Amino acid sequence: MLYFKSELQYYLREKFWKSAITFCENEVKKGGKDPYISFYNSIAKFKENSIIDAIREAKSSSINKEFRYAIICALIHYHENSATKDNQEIDNLNSSLSKLKNESKTLLAADIIHTMRFY
Repeated sequence: MLYFKSELQYYLREKFWKSAITFCENEVKKGGKDPYISFYNSIAKFKENSIIDAIREAKSSSINKEFRYAIICALIHYHENSATKDNQEIDNLNSSLSKLKNESKTLLAADIIHTMRFY
Protein backbone atom coordinates (compact mmCIF):
# COMPACT_ATOMS: atom_id res chain seq x y z
CA MET A 1 0.00 0.00 0.00
CA LEU A 2 2.94 2.34 0.62
CA TYR A 3 4.00 2.07 -3.02
CA PHE A 4 0.43 2.75 -4.09
CA LYS A 5 0.15 5.85 -1.89
CA SER A 6 3.43 7.32 -3.11
CA GLU A 7 2.60 6.75 -6.77
CA LEU A 8 -0.91 8.15 -6.32
CA GLN A 9 0.46 11.28 -4.62
CA TYR A 10 2.85 11.69 -7.57
CA TYR A 11 -0.05 11.60 -10.05
CA LEU A 12 -2.03 14.08 -7.98
CA ARG A 13 0.91 16.44 -7.44
CA GLU A 14 1.69 16.49 -11.15
CA LYS A 15 -2.01 16.90 -12.01
CA PHE A 16 -2.23 13.66 -13.97
CA TRP A 17 -5.90 13.26 -13.10
CA LYS A 18 -6.77 10.52 -15.62
CA SER A 19 -3.75 8.49 -14.55
CA ALA A 20 -4.74 8.87 -10.90
CA ILE A 21 -8.30 7.71 -11.64
CA THR A 22 -7.09 4.69 -13.62
CA PHE A 23 -4.52 3.85 -10.95
CA CYS A 24 -7.18 3.97 -8.21
CA GLU A 25 -9.64 1.89 -10.20
CA ASN A 26 -6.98 -0.77 -10.88
CA GLU A 27 -6.14 -0.89 -7.18
CA VAL A 28 -9.81 -1.35 -6.28
CA LYS A 29 -10.01 -4.26 -8.72
CA LYS A 30 -6.99 -5.86 -7.03
CA GLY A 31 -7.83 -5.48 -3.39
CA GLY A 32 -11.22 -4.00 -2.75
CA LYS A 33 -12.42 -0.62 -1.56
CA ASP A 34 -10.32 1.47 0.78
CA PRO A 35 -11.28 4.94 2.10
CA TYR A 36 -7.88 6.31 1.09
CA ILE A 37 -8.42 5.22 -2.50
CA SER A 38 -12.00 6.51 -2.57
CA PHE A 39 -11.11 9.93 -1.18
CA TYR A 40 -8.23 10.64 -3.53
CA ASN A 41 -10.07 9.10 -6.46
CA SER A 42 -12.91 11.54 -5.79
CA ILE A 43 -10.45 14.44 -5.91
CA ALA A 44 -9.09 13.29 -9.27
CA LYS A 45 -12.61 12.84 -10.64
CA PHE A 46 -13.56 16.33 -9.47
CA LYS A 47 -10.50 17.81 -11.17
CA GLU A 48 -11.54 15.97 -14.35
CA ASN A 49 -14.93 17.76 -14.14
CA SER A 50 -16.80 14.60 -13.26
CA ILE A 51 -18.44 16.16 -10.23
CA ILE A 52 -21.29 13.67 -9.83
CA ASP A 53 -18.85 10.75 -9.85
CA ALA A 54 -16.66 12.63 -7.37
CA ILE A 55 -19.59 13.13 -5.01
CA ARG A 56 -20.59 9.47 -5.32
CA GLU A 57 -17.03 8.32 -4.68
CA ALA A 58 -16.58 10.59 -1.66
CA LYS A 59 -19.87 9.50 -0.10
CA SER A 60 -18.83 5.87 -0.36
CA SER A 61 -15.96 6.45 2.06
CA SER A 62 -17.64 8.92 4.44
CA ILE A 63 -18.01 6.33 7.21
CA ASN A 64 -14.30 6.12 7.93
CA LYS A 65 -13.29 8.19 10.97
CA GLU A 66 -9.86 9.09 9.57
CA PHE A 67 -11.38 10.79 6.52
CA ARG A 68 -14.66 12.11 7.91
CA TYR A 69 -13.65 15.79 8.23
CA ALA A 70 -11.82 15.82 4.89
CA ILE A 71 -14.72 14.16 3.08
CA ILE A 72 -17.27 16.61 4.44
CA CYS A 73 -15.06 19.54 3.35
CA ALA A 74 -14.63 17.95 -0.08
CA LEU A 75 -18.36 17.30 -0.49
CA ILE A 76 -19.17 20.92 0.38
CA HIS A 77 -16.66 22.04 -2.23
CA TYR A 78 -18.02 19.62 -4.83
CA HIS A 79 -21.62 20.69 -4.27
CA GLU A 80 -20.73 24.38 -4.39
CA ASN A 81 -18.98 23.91 -7.73
CA SER A 82 -21.67 21.73 -9.25
CA ALA A 83 -23.72 23.01 -12.18
CA THR A 84 -26.86 22.40 -10.14
CA LYS A 85 -26.19 23.57 -6.61
CA ASP A 86 -28.01 21.64 -3.92
CA ASN A 87 -28.27 24.27 -1.19
CA GLN A 88 -30.06 21.95 1.19
CA GLU A 89 -27.27 19.38 0.93
CA ILE A 90 -24.66 22.11 1.42
CA ASP A 91 -26.49 23.27 4.57
CA ASN A 92 -26.68 19.69 5.85
CA LEU A 93 -22.96 19.20 5.25
CA ASN A 94 -22.12 22.50 6.93
CA SER A 95 -24.12 21.51 9.99
CA SER A 96 -22.40 18.09 10.03
CA LEU A 97 -19.06 19.87 9.84
CA SER A 98 -19.86 22.17 12.75
CA LYS A 99 -21.15 19.21 14.81
CA LEU A 100 -17.96 17.32 14.09
CA LYS A 101 -15.87 20.30 15.17
CA ASN A 102 -17.86 20.66 18.40
CA GLU A 103 -17.93 16.95 19.24
CA SER A 104 -14.25 16.34 18.78
CA LYS A 105 -12.13 19.23 19.91
CA THR A 106 -9.09 17.33 18.76
CA LEU A 107 -9.40 16.01 15.26
CA LEU A 108 -7.18 13.16 14.18
CA ALA A 109 -3.89 14.33 12.72
CA ALA A 110 -4.43 12.16 9.65
CA ASP A 111 -7.83 13.77 9.12
CA ILE A 112 -6.29 17.23 9.12
CA ILE A 113 -3.53 16.14 6.75
CA HIS A 114 -6.02 14.72 4.25
CA THR A 115 -8.06 17.93 4.47
CA MET A 116 -4.96 20.03 3.79
CA ARG A 117 -4.04 17.90 0.80
CA PHE A 118 -7.50 18.41 -0.62
CA TYR A 119 -7.10 22.18 -0.61
